[in-house]
Amino acid sequence: MPTAAPEPAGRRPPVRDPEAPRRVTLLELFFDLVYVVALALISRNLISSVSWERAAESLVMLMAIWWTWAITTLVTDIYDPQRTEIKLLIVAVMFGALLMTTAIPEAFGTRGLVFAGTYVAIHLGRGLFLMPAVRRHPQSNRRALRIFAWFAVSAVPWLVGALAAHGTARLWFWAGALAIDYLGFRLAYPVPGLGAVPESQRNVTAEHLSERYQQFFIIALGDAVLVAGTVFSLHHSEVENLAAFATAFATTLLLWRIYVHKSGELLPHAIARAAQPSRFLNTAPYTHLLMVAG
Repeated sequence: MPTAAPEPAGRRPPVRDPEAPRRVTLLELFFDLVYVVALALISRNLISSVSWERAAESLVMLMAIWWTWAITTLVTDIYDPQRTEIKLLIVAVMFGALLMTTAIPEAFGTRGLVFAGTYVAIHLGRGLFLMPAVRRHPQSNRRALRIFAWFAVSAVPWLVGALAAHGTARLWFWAGALAIDYLGFRLAYPVPGLGAVPESQRNVTAEHLSERYQQFFIIALGDAVLVAGTVFSLHHSEVENLAAFATAFATTLLLWRIYVHKSGELLPHAIARAAQPSRFLNTAPYTHLLMVAG
């Protein structure tokens, strides 16, 4: 019997070929540049007024920025980043993340709606883009629908918080919205009638995701070097400042050696050998957030 002709590449859903190489693309590295600026602005915002309230605000902004990166990284692991539509999606998220970043200094002031509105637009817009793109792939379509539904729920406290005039109220609304976003991911986005994302759709690629998390951790270390160098350039005349600068540099170097030089090399092998590789997906966004925040 004659075999059916293969479907043209342009008409196939942009889902990754399981046999295709999973190396990080140059566009993904370019995408990370936005987060260099974001971390620097969050650090500068905290340095300008060290207090528990400012620390909580900085943490909320970091968690929001981090979630745009983590979910986009997962998208580039699931979908083919060489396809034109996925490239356009990455560029669109990059623009949105940059717009969020510009609002960081006044996110709890006059630009709260820009920060929250862009965050909501990134996550809802991604779902609205992906669902038609994968309509011929029912499993991927249902997964995109589940994720979209959870972000639609969290959009309410995000926008209500942005419209709140009082900074403390905004902080609580946004913290609640982030709790919904982070919990939804951990529960695999269960939706009535559809259930949660099946285990078979939560397997990850050790090579790609471990490399992506290593790269972001290096960005966080670069921010530590930037902050230490900037502050020391303004206050370099005293012995105490020199000692603090040397301590900060030594600490950053040790963190690089512990994670990137040692643990980072072992990470892909540990994921590949694990009985359930999806466990990395369930824990990595949270554990790496703690390290980056630290």
